[in-house]
Amino acid sequence: MVQEASPTPAAGTSSLHLDGHQPVQPIQPTQGLQQPVSENHDQQELGNDHQHSPAYLRSIESNSGAAFARLLTMTLESSDQSVSPMRMLAWNLFLGERQVAMPIQQEALTDILSESEMRHLASIYFDKFHPCYSFIDKDMLLQSISNNWSQQKTHNALEALLSGVGALALLFSNTQDVETESRLASLAKRLLDPSYADPPSLYSATAWVLRTAYLRVTAKPEEAWLASCNALHIIDAAGLMNRTSRSTAFTTSQDPVSIHLRKRVIGVAQHLNIWMSYDLGRSRVSLPNFDNAPPTPEAGEYTVELLDLLPYSQELDPTNELSVDRLVKALVNVLERTHTEPPSVLAQCNVMLCIHRRLHASKLEISENLMAKVLGLIQKSIQAVRSNIVAHLPWHHVANIPFQAVCTLLVIDTAQSFALLSETLACVIAVNEAYPTEATREAAVAACTLLRLHRRRREAEIKKHSDMLGLYPSVDFVLQENHGDPLSSDSLQEFSWFNEFIANSDLASGLDPFILVISTTACMGTLIASFNSAIYNAAAAPSSIDFSVGDKVTALGTSLFVLGFASGPVIWAPGSEMLGRRWPLVLGVFGSCAFTLGSGMAENVQTLIVCRFFAGLFGASPLCVVPAVLADLYNSTYRGVAISLYALTVFGGPFLAPIVGDFIVASHLGWRWTLYLPAILGLANSVFLLLFFKETFAPLVLVQKAQLLRRQTGDWKIYAEQERLKLDVHAVVKKYLTRPLRMLATEPIILLVSMYMSFIYGLVYALLGAYPYVFQHVHGMPVGVRTLPFLGLLLGVVLALIFILGQHRSYCRKLEANNGKTIPEWRLGPAILGAIVFTIGLFWFAWTGFTNAVHWMAPTAAGAFIGFGVLCIFLPCFNYLVDAFLPLAASAVAANIMLRSAVAAGFPLFSTQMFENLGIQWAGMLLACLATIMIPIPIVFRAYGPTLRAKSKLLVEASNEVMSRRKEENNTKRLYVMREMQDFESEEYANEDKMRRWINAPEE
Repeated sequence: MVQEASPTPAAGTSSLHLDGHQPVQPIQPTQGLQQPVSENHDQQELGNDHQHSPAYLRSIESNSGAAFARLLTMTLESSDQSVSPMRMLAWNLFLGERQVAMPIQQEALTDILSESEMRHLASIYFDKFHPCYSFIDKDMLLQSISNNWSQQKTHNALEALLSGVGALALLFSNTQDVETESRLASLAKRLLDPSYADPPSLYSATAWVLRTAYLRVTAKPEEAWLASCNALHIIDAAGLMNRTSRSTAFTTSQDPVSIHLRKRVIGVAQHLNIWMSYDLGRSRVSLPNFDNAPPTPEAGEYTVELLDLLPYSQELDPTNELSVDRLVKALVNVLERTHTEPPSVLAQCNVMLCIHRRLHASKLEISENLMAKVLGLIQKSIQAVRSNIVAHLPWHHVANIPFQAVCTLLVIDTAQSFALLSETLACVIAVNEAYPTEATREAAVAACTLLRLHRRRREAEIKKHSDMLGLYPSVDFVLQENHGDPLSSDSLQEFSWFNEFIANSDLASGLDPFILVISTTACMGTLIASFNSAIYNAAAAPSSIDFSVGDKVTALGTSLFVLGFASGPVIWAPGSEMLGRRWPLVLGVFGSCAFTLGSGMAENVQTLIVCRFFAGLFGASPLCVVPAVLADLYNSTYRGVAISLYALTVFGGPFLAPIVGDFIVASHLGWRWTLYLPAILGLANSVFLLLFFKETFAPLVLVQKAQLLRRQTGDWKIYAEQERLKLDVHAVVKKYLTRPLRMLATEPIILLVSMYMSFIYGLVYALLGAYPYVFQHVHGMPVGVRTLPFLGLLLGVVLALIFILGQHRSYCRKLEANNGKTIPEWRLGPAILGAIVFTIGLFWFAWTGFTNAVHWMAPTAAGAFIGFGVLCIFLPCFNYLVDAFLPLAASAVAANIMLRSAVAAGFPLFSTQMFENLGIQWAGMLLACLATIMIPIPIVFRAYGPTLRAKSKLLVEASNEVMSRRKEENNTKRLYVMREMQDFESEEYANEDKMRRWINAPEE
């Protein structure tokens, strides 16, 4: 218990204080929950005239959700006087929608309903309302229905009770017979108004409780509060709470009802009266002689769960002198309770929110652990509200809890609370859509107003920060090593945490089956593209015979395809930012399929090699776009795994393609089927993309939602931020062409790492010619079989993937131990091992593959080492470039792709000739020596990378550019999907159209 009340503000537990003051020093944990606070200003202020003391007024304001919302509004609009103060909000769902029918003096219940209709309504009542508020005996009610329709004259209180049951049943039904409901409510009112002159009884008390529950959802708060007071006075007058074992001068109730049923009636009446008095800041009726011990639970109801909360509700009375210790203890006890049914969960959350407001008024920063439980209960309550909407259960808290949760999350004011805010605001809007009434409309507009005011307040604070940072643009980047990279993703997140909420973000939630379908379909496009790049190499020799040209000419079919890979990023990378992920993927895969089919049907070599180039140009689309898709889909827990599997498709395709291509050439199908097969696979993949792939780029999802809202509402002012963006050709050329070339020329990290990756990537395509030559000419393997040793390379890649995923866990632990601060050089650990293993594999291959005296298994086994080294070098180096040049990541990746694809395009043109002329042994030695020379690259950058990055002029320029953009546009890291609203110029907030605006946040 004591640990939950940690006085030091934990990470992520800062809050927005409504009185504009800094929080006072909280209690010390050594005091314990049982000891009173030594200096409790609440106790000092609560003197004889405590009802006029500041502490008493703070308690009233904290108990009232509406007053709390108004305080929050006044605090947030202190710098924005154009927005009118918020009115006292009413939470009753059907406020203004239930017009009371004109009473007909002679109309009786039997004139409104038949006995069968009344029994049907009773069954609805016991099915939907009774489980939550169980205070009527079903058998007695059914008997009363029979008596009411069989007797000429009935008791007014009994008829009022039956009318109340019928009105509530119609309210909670799906029939929406408002006229009959209104007549029943009017009849109950007409019968109860003169009931003070009749002897009070259990029937009249129950009828008043039913009327209170009905008014709680349909009438003004004051009217419902007065009814709740009347109900308790009738209970008191009837003596329902009196139990005594001896004779007394005071009259006790003689109604033949068990004490447990009486306690339920009294408990529900108290529950309703307490919270309506708190909401309105009015006094409540107390029954001091009532036994608060909870009644015995019954099957099929959860009223006892609600009544168990009564002691906590009563303790929150402003007249009680509550210390902070008692409030914390009450909060812990309420959070530890287990409530299962949605209405009961909402009641639990309501008590919790009130206690939290009281603690906030006392300026106590609760611990991170306890705050996590608070946020967890809020999230559980939002899900309960949605369950109530689906089940058509219009409880009072369906409108109350989501709005109060929005206010509380804004006051908590942390990254964790904002992560939940989007879901909560969406729930407020959903309530208004399900119940489009005055109360829900007012709550939705008010919630959006609060969010806009909060955002404007934070933008003003960021502007001050940006102005200060702009005074020191030349700060030495060496400070990054001691204080964190100001341009890292973590720092940006910390800088803009207040905007970190995503509406309707069902993605990034883990291994969801639908997400797996999308990511698998996208990765298949990458596999087909890389497979297509290498499969034609097996057809180069037979196609040269058909076209009567040399082998070098037809080898251009592979080289130009890879050269297309180098040219594609200039088109597809900016295209995915403007058009989203879906259409560039579909167009790229289909275009590559079409040009591959064209190359397969080519009648001359010129057509073939030109089509191969354009097939590679279009095939670069999945290579560029799929990593972005995976980043959209997966959170940090799964993203590393997803990118690793993507890398497997990039290298798995070139190692698998020679096997398939060689067997096709050896079969009766002929060499053209090496092109028809990837064309067919590409066509199938493009169809799957069209059918199953959904847009994952957040700004484009916004565009689609804005378009839907325009069609639904007819309001053409609704738009998304992405729709306002225009194509800046100069910026695209700079980002993806001129800046990458400049980085290759001026940044040693970019140049050397890209050269190393280019050598690795080029070697993959060099082996396409080397492996068939070695295993056919030395070991005498026939066409088809000679490519089976590629399985050794493929096995090495798979083993490397398993190793990297294992290292990823270690990397995550380091990241956690370093408080989430990223050190790019941590990425290079697997690359150092991979460099050594890769070099060993090349030496092994050179000295075992040149003679048939050594079994063919020896060079095949060497392939496992080569494949292991290829992926262990390539993937960590790629991640290192992204982390080291995070502000310039797109340009760094573009530079890397252009260089390695251009280098790789040349390898197929000379690899076979090199092995023929130099000999297998010395050609392999040459490659192994080059690999040996490059071993120090990851080692050097692991040691001296921070120093080199600190001296990077481009990173300094990027820093100044980012700071300038922050200062001018308040443009933070991510685009978060919210509703933008027009300014609220009017004092009246009932305009529904103003609620349906998108609140724009800066783009990622």
